[in-house]
Amino acid sequence: MKHKVLSVALPILLISGVGCSKEDTEKKKTDNLQVAEAESNKKALETVNKEADKLRKEKDELEKKVAEAESDKKALETANKEVDRLRKEKDELEKKIVKEPGIKEQERKEKDPLTDVHGPITIKQYQEKMETLVNQFSRELQATKPIFAKDQTLKTNQMELKKQFEVVKGELRKLKELDPPKAYDYFKVQLRDDAKVIEICIEQIFVGLDEKDTEKVDSSLKAMYGYIDTMGLTLNEIRKLEG
Repeated sequence: MKHKVLSVALPILLISGVGCSKEDTEKKKTDNLQVAEAESNKKALETVNKEADKLRKEKDELEKKVAEAESDKKALETANKEVDRLRKEKDELEKKIVKEPGIKEQERKEKDPLTDVHGPITIKQYQEKMETLVNQFSRELQATKPIFAKDQTLKTNQMELKKQFEVVKGELRKLKELDPPKAYDYFKVQLRDDAKVIEICIEQIFVGLDEKDTEKVDSSLKAMYGYIDTMGLTLNEIRKLEG
């Protein structure tokens, strides 16, 4: 009897699913998929948020650049307006000068009569202007000596010396640009060549002053005075002219 009961009960247990977890397995799979999907969505959201932050920063930077560009544009417009205004004022002033013949030339001569060194009529006028310019050049060159005496080490007076030698160069430039009468154009060529080597020596003096190199300054000074003596020969030839 007991055997029959077992043989009947076993199929019933199998049919009822007792001892088999198929539904549980399916449920666990579903849960695992949902968890994985949630994790994936979380990571995707983080990525999207990072990208959104990046785009937001880029947008802020772009807006900042646009604002700066607008500011620069306004500043440029203001500057252009100011240039136009100054140009109009200059045009008006030039019109007034044209209406008053000779005023511009007269003002230039009054400011510095010795700058009008071109085209003397006679050799005598040329010689007179040459002597005036030579004296100015010599005076400015002599003015460098007390500056040298202030500090022979060149540690404290190099800027003052450079400034004075710039004045010397300016006077030398006037002398070399002096136009002789047409028949004596070769003197301008000689003076120009003499002045050129003197200017090179002055540039070397500047180098020595910048480097506080007293030996370089001394050697350049000696060379400069030697070429000034050479220029003196040309000046003496001009002094001997008659006309």
